[in-house]
Amino acid sequence: MGMQTRGLVSDRSVIVTSGSGAATPVLAADASRCYLLLANPDVALPIYINLAGGTALPHASGSFALAPQTSIQFADFVPTGAITAVTSGGTPILTIITMP
Repeated sequence: MGMQTRGLVSDRSVIVTSGSGAATPVLAADASRCYLLLANPDVALPIYINLAGGTALPHASGSFALAPQTSIQFADFVPTGAITAVTSGGTPILTIITMP
């Protein structure tokens, strides 16, 4: 099977909560996910993301920081497990675009 070159995308953006242990469930596990874009449009707050089904925590093993006004795209290797996110303050929006 070749690489998918077109299809419908879904906007699954969420408001991310702050606080230790209060990670926001971002996406449920989905074995059919073939594209993922995570973007942080906030101008000041980083968003900490866990792609491995665990609880996202600031500065913790298994989580990474998505800096303000940056994005990460997965097209060749796409995480299909559950994804969580958290921030250290405020309520930034995490822009999420998935396919299918």
